[in-house]
Amino acid sequence: MTTEARRKRASISDVARLAGFAVGIVSNVLNRPDIVVPATRARVEAAIKEMSFVPNAVARELQAGTITTVVGLLVVPSGPDLDHLLEIHSRGVRLVLLDATAGTSGLSSVSVDDEAGGALAMAHLVERGHNRVVMLNGSHDVRQCVARLVGARRAAVAAGLDPDDAVREVQLRALDSASGVEATLALADALDGLPSAVFCVNDLVAVGVQRALRLRGGTALLESVAIVGYDDIDIASELAVRLTSVRQPTHEMGCRVADLLLPPESAEIEQVVFAPELVVRASSDR
Repeated sequence: MTTEARRKRASISDVARLAGFAVGIVSNVLNRPDIVVPATRARVEAAIKEMSFVPNAVARELQAGTITTVVGLLVVPSGPDLDHLLEIHSRGVRLVLLDATAGTSGLSSVSVDDEAGGALAMAHLVERGHNRVVMLNGSHDVRQCVARLVGARRAAVAAGLDPDDAVREVQLRALDSASGVEATLALADALDGLPSAVFCVNDLVAVGVQRALRLRGGTALLESVAIVGYDDIDIASELAVRLTSVRQPTHEMGCRVADLLLPPESAEIEQVVFAPELVVRASSDR
């Protein structure tokens, strides 16, 4: 079967036949992949790719050439591989990547300059006299985690500091408050004390740091360590010690995404990058 034929005729039954499984198995892979054993899931996913099958009603209209609406998808990619998105885009579906950069892929994207955000956080702490900062970070498989670390190190260099000495990275098992608690207590034991400043990859981790400090030494210890978070979630301004955080312009980003999803047909591809803003509060303003 030619590629063009597959694009016109591929159905869930075609995928099932190619993979050698019942339609119900293919349906589970599409809708409940967690209940399908990895080997079976891999065979079905390979067949889906081979058939260029897109499992939704809009895709069926596209395959039949009967699409009657403006089609657009907002996608938050979990990794750098965009091939599957480019396949959907080739069918006439307008795609906009959110919180990711599209590079030269030919897709539009809306993101925040996370390197600038990391630099803002670190520069603020250095200005407050903290020349050695612990950064509680996530996996380097996550673009944002890498970018925020690069930005923090860049700010250290700009301040005349050795980045290896000024920014000590601790990678967390997860980006949640429980991991913030765990890492902070481990640091206290390992260092026989605590660093004077902590930059957290997000606000949830920062909430965990504050919780751990209260558990270890009460309000006095909590107020002795400067903490900066990232994202400026609603709770950041409501904590007992209000959290300094790097704010992302989420409203403006949403509006820009909408503009890119519903433009005239002649609109060009755009990669829009917003600048973050540091919101200084009591957790670090001392």
